[in-house]
Amino acid sequence: MKFFMPTVLGEIGFYVQATPNAGQTRVIGMSEYQGHLTLKVALATQPVDNKANNALVRYLADYFDLPKNSVSLLKGHTCRLKLVSFCLEEAALTRKFKEKGWIIVR
Repeated sequence: MKFFMPTVLGEIGFYVQATPNAGQTRVIGMSEYQGHLTLKVALATQPVDNKANNALVRYLADYFDLPKNSVSLLKGHTCRLKLVSFCLEEAALTRKFKEKGWIIVR
């Protein structure tokens, strides 16, 4: 099962399983969710008025040390399974994961 996938924007993306209303915003781990390999992220924000989605984009940009405008939410605005896109090549995003201690097998 692949983790990274090309998006319609010609960028690279992956699925995130978001859990709102958590005690703090943090990466929990990786898992399989609804047939997709996902990065699990807990969000301290409530899922009201797009606040949790905006918090997720900001958090992932900060987590990977990227400008906020290089991260976008493509799918899943109203559910926990979200497709997030990055303005990076796959090799660059893989390096970002490795810097955080994650190993992504292609």
